Amino acid sequence: MSRRRTNQVIGAACAAAMLLLTAACSNGEPAPDKPDGKQPPNVAPKRISYDPPRSFSRSRPVPLPEEAGNGKITLSGNIARPLPVTLYRTTAYISAENYLLAVDTTTGKRLANVSPQLDPLNKPNEFSSDNPAEAPVISTVDANAQVIVPFLVRISGSGTTAGHNAVEITGVDAATAKRAWSTQITLPQWAENSYSRLTSTAVGAENDVAVIQVSNDEHAVTYAVNLTTHKVLWTKNFAASVVAGDTVVGIDNLDNTAQQQAKGVDLSTGNPRWTAEQVGYAASTSLAGPNLALFTGRDYGDGDDFAQLLDTHTGQVASSIQEGSSALSCTYDGKSVTVCYSSRGERAFGLDADSAKLRWQLPDRANNRVAPDVSAVHNGILYGTTENGPILLNTQTGADINASPELAPVVVNGYAGIALEDEKNNVAAYRTTG
Repeated sequence: MSRRRTNQVIGAACAAAMLLLTAACSNGEPAPDKPDGKQPPNVAPKRISYDPPRSFSRSRPVPLPEEAGNGKITLSGNIARPLPVTLYRTTAYISAENYLLAVDTTTGKRLANVSPQLDPLNKPNEFSSDNPAEAPVISTVDANAQVIVPFLVRISGSGTTAGHNAVEITGVDAATAKRAWSTQITLPQWAENSYSRLTSTAVGAENDVAVIQVSNDEHAVTYAVNLTTHKVLWTKNFAASVVAGDTVVGIDNLDNTAQQQAKGVDLSTGNPRWTAEQVGYAASTSLAGPNLALFTGRDYGDGDDFAQLLDTHTGQVASSIQEGSSALSCTYDGKSVTVCYSSRGERAFGLDADSAKLRWQLPDRANNRVAPDVSAVHNGILYGTTENGPILLNTQTGADINASPELAPVVVNGYAGIALEDEKNNVAAYRTTG
C-alpha cells in the first residue's frame, strides 16, 4: 500500500526544484507519489501492517507456489490439514518435504530456496501432489527471529561404517531468508527399516529450545535441541505435538499397544511431569492456549469420541467437551480466549484461555445466529464464512464485527492473508487494507 511522503525543503536548491514540479528534494527518502497516485517505476509500494487486519484487497492477489496449497483447503473454507505456511512480516515461509521456500507476499518473488546440506531421504512421489510438510516454526534466537525447519536426510557410509538416516535441523534467518546453521541427528534403528513413510515436524520452540518430532505409522521419537549450541538436550520415544511454556505435550503408546495417553514432559530436561487419565486410540494433542492442550480421540473402552482441554502444567482436565467432540479444533486468539470449532461448521465457541470457562457459543438460535466456518483466529479476531460471505467475529464476545473483510484467510498477519485463489485449491496472498 502506497504512502504519500512529505519531504523537507532544504535551502534555495529545493525552492528552485519546487518550481519544476517534477523533481523532489529529500533527505534520502524515495520520491513522492505521482499526481495520478501511481508509484514511480521500480519503486515498490510501502507495506503497512494492520494487526489484526479487518479488510483485504482482492484486486491483486499474489499467487503462491503450489507447495503452499496442494489440496489442503476445501472449497467451503475448512482446512483438511493446516497449510505448510508461516508468515513473517511480508515473507511467506513455505515448507516442502525437502526444501523451504521464502516468498515475498508483495510481489510473489521467490526470495530463497533452502535445501538440506545432506541428501534428502524421501524422494518426490509422482503419484501424489500432496505436500506432507508442516508449517515451519519461528523462534527468537539471540534477539533474532529464526525459522526452524527439519529435513529427513541420508548420511552416507564410509568403509565399514554403514550409512544411516538422520534428521537435519536448520535455522534460517527470518529477516534475510539465509541459512544460519544446521545440525544432524541420527535416527533410531526403526527408521532404517521403515515400511511406511517417515515425516518430520517442527513442533514448537520456547526459551531457546526447539522440539522436533520424527514418526512413521508405528513409531515416533521427539528431540529437544538447544538453539544456541545446536546440541540435543534430550530424546523421548513419544509423539510430541505441543510446546506450551516449559512443557512439551504429546501422545504415548502404552507398552507398545494400541492404547494411547497424553503425557507432558519438561521442556529443558525431558523429565516426566504428568500422564493424562483418559486412555484412548486414534488420539492426538494440539496447542489450544498458553497453558492448554486439546486432547482428542476415542475411548478405549466404549469407542466414543472424546475431547478434553488439558492444563499443560498438571495434565488435569480443564474442560471436557461433550457435544460435537469429533473433528474439533481449538486455537488461541493471542489475547485471552481459546476458540474451538467443528471442521464442518456446525459449532463454534469461545473459552477463557486460563479457566476454560465458556464465554460464548454459536449457533444461537434465540438470536437467529449461525455458526461460521472458521478459517483462522488471530489477535482477537475470528475469520470465517457463512452463507452471507466472509465474516469477522470478536473472539472476546463472539459478536459480529461491522466490517467487510472480503476474504476468509487461512493464515494471516498484519501484512497479508493467505486464502484460496481458485477452484483448484491454489492459494494466494492478499494484502491487508485496514
